[in-house]
Amino acid sequence: MAPRRRVPSKLKASRPPHRPSAPAATQPKTTQEATPSRPCHFALLPPELLIRIFDEAGADPKFLKLSKSFFHPARAALYNDVNLFSWAMLRRFLKALQQAPDTAPMVKKLGFSNSREKPELISDWEELAAKFATLSFEADCSLSKEELGAATLRDVIGRLSSLERLLLFGKANFFTIFDPAFLSTVDYLPTLLGVTFSLTEVEAYDDERDEEICQRLSLLPNLQRAELYHNGDFLPLSDDNIGPSVRLEPASWGLTDLCLREMVYIGPEIRHLIAAMTPSLRLFLLQAIDCYPGLADDLKLLPRSLFCLDIKFGSACFVNTAGPLPVLDDALTRFPDLVHLHLSNTIFTPDLLTRLSKRSPKIKCLDFGHFAPLTGEALLSILKPGKSQLQHLEYIAIRVCQCPTDEALVRGDYRHKPRWWDGFGKSDAERFVRAAEQRSIEIGGNVLCALRRCRANDGHACSRG
Repeated sequence: MAPRRRVPSKLKASRPPHRPSAPAATQPKTTQEATPSRPCHFALLPPELLIRIFDEAGADPKFLKLSKSFFHPARAALYNDVNLFSWAMLRRFLKALQQAPDTAPMVKKLGFSNSREKPELISDWEELAAKFATLSFEADCSLSKEELGAATLRDVIGRLSSLERLLLFGKANFFTIFDPAFLSTVDYLPTLLGVTFSLTEVEAYDDERDEEICQRLSLLPNLQRAELYHNGDFLPLSDDNIGPSVRLEPASWGLTDLCLREMVYIGPEIRHLIAAMTPSLRLFLLQAIDCYPGLADDLKLLPRSLFCLDIKFGSACFVNTAGPLPVLDDALTRFPDLVHLHLSNTIFTPDLLTRLSKRSPKIKCLDFGHFAPLTGEALLSILKPGKSQLQHLEYIAIRVCQCPTDEALVRGDYRHKPRWWDGFGKSDAERFVRAAEQRSIEIGGNVLCALRRCRANDGHACSRG
């Protein structure tokens, strides 16, 4: 046992004399005072950070029961992204905004869809606004059901002074909001950065007014992202680009992202949309089943400033539903700052890979979908050391269809087997994988599944049999 250390007498003298503590208060200690609760350090985080946490985790009103300090960040997270799916939900949301006006600036994203009831287009906004000013939802008024729906939608949009993203379904809802007379009366235009618009399942761009959709979106002063879903045989553009309500001036629309998703057919009217883009465009995405032959020349009008280019045609795999497609090699090699390139189907040739190493040397990501005309030699040419090597490549994805053939299904064979193609067989795939691994390039798609080299327990959707 170690000896006790003696305290010098000088230190002993310097210690204050011990004094008994004051008598306890006359009020007895409560249980809460006797055993203080553990402090909630989570509640001490800044409100801005709590909003992000609640937003990422999925804000739920039950958070409000944990601590009163969660009320404001949780409410801000709940109002940050609002999605409404009926006129009834829209009316309840408007009533909530009327009762708590301070929540309106919290709404950054709004989505609205009502496919079962579509209000008719209303152009005389000034007269309708005067009627709606004194309207009570429970009261009997002179407005029709369609007018009431349109007025409610416009009233909600007019209150959202900090709205940044808007998602709309249905042409009626689009024209209800993006009416020239109405646009001049609201205050959200300076903050609106992105619009996503989709047709309903029963709609198509088959009316003259539909040609005004892109032109109306171009009136938004600070719009950065425009995203359009679905079409029939036409796009929401004019064929001749003539007329003040439909015309898109060349190099006049300063978008950064332009996305055309799940389209059926791309016709010649797309030329006017592409020509309207400015050098601020960084991302162009096009997904369709088929297109007209002149698309190869139209894409040459894209600004050379593109950072990401994504063009895909046809179905995912098994049966190629796309018709004869133009070869886009010349249009795809015009972007010196391109970093991400996503392609599918027969819209390019294997020679494109060699040309990319000279024209787009900054590429880091190559993503190839089904029916891409790749060959083993073309892939190895950009991976092995040499003049055609893509020096900055970090990720490459290849997809191999493994669906059973019709003959196999007739035999009752439902196993997944890779469908290799001419120029890219199993041995080519193995050489490609070895070359990519030697350069520490990440391999995506399902080529590893086709080779049965994927990790079955890493959580990916394995397609091997």
